[in-house]
Amino acid sequence: MLGVKKVSVRIDTGIKGEFERVLDGIGLDPTNAMRCFAFQIARKESFPFEPSPIEFEMSGKTTVTSFKVAEKVADDADAVLQDLGMNFSSAVRLLALQTIAEGAIPFRAGA
Repeated sequence: MLGVKKVSVRIDTGIKGEFERVLDGIGLDPTNAMRCFAFQIARKESFPFEPSPIEFEMSGKTTVTSFKVAEKVADDADAVLQDLGMNFSSAVRLLALQTIAEGAIPFRAGA
């Protein structure tokens, strides 16, 4: 049986709140969005979308959010992110900002 890994990320509370609001509007929760995101990073061996330069006022407060994903997916995604000079927290922050800006997840989950 494959192992499961808990991935914890630290994200600005204002960004997290807006991210959750947008996801709720499209019928998705943050856990599944982040799990899909990690899978796409591991599968494509790159970031699954081209981040746009987005301005967002940071609140200065952060919160930890976590999701569980297959250990191999987490490890593969982490390796890709390290090659890009990123970690899961910075990647999830970009995912959240892009989702807020577009009002939708910025990649096709099955593509």
